[in-house]
Amino acid sequence: MSRRLALTFAAVALGVAGFVTADAVSAGRFAVHELMREGSPIAWLSSMLLAGASVAALVLALRSSRAPGAFFALAAALAAAAVDERFMGHERLKHFILATAFGYDRAAMGHWGDAPMALVPLVGAWLVWTLRRELHGRLCLGLLLGAIAAGTVAVALDIATLAPAAQAVEEVLEVVAETLFLMALLARVSMGRD
Repeated sequence: MSRRLALTFAAVALGVAGFVTADAVSAGRFAVHELMREGSPIAWLSSMLLAGASVAALVLALRSSRAPGAFFALAAALAAAAVDERFMGHERLKHFILATAFGYDRAAMGHWGDAPMALVPLVGAWLVWTLRRELHGRLCLGLLLGAIAAGTVAVALDIATLAPAAQAVEEVLEVVAETLFLMALLARVSMGRD
């Protein structure tokens, strides 16, 4: 790993960790509720990490001679995820399911409203699998595997429980996954052209 890439990774990781810590500390005893709140500063950070990863995927699409279409699809998926995170599209979908399929009966809906979120790691894993030959290098692959693992645990927590502490952990794990994914794409960008 080059010195420039190591410094970039350190800046990203320290910036994200500092942001999450500052948000939690500023909320004091309400930190758990602050971290899990939709529309919180953590949701903004998540949206920005996804947007950054989308730009990195777009750079890779423009430089790729073998799989530009898959990188464009990845860039589009990441941009859609950033918009969804910022405007809470997944929460609106959950509300739509609650209203139309369950007549506003939360007990009857249970976890079914969160089931569409299971598509996120599945689509992400499929895109990464499609790009496995393009996203080469031990560093890039290790970061991607870490991102997929953290993201999968986050989605599982989101679907499995409504406990506030678990939801706060889920939000932090989302940020960890997005940070690792951004770093993986930056590692691949730093490798140069195909």
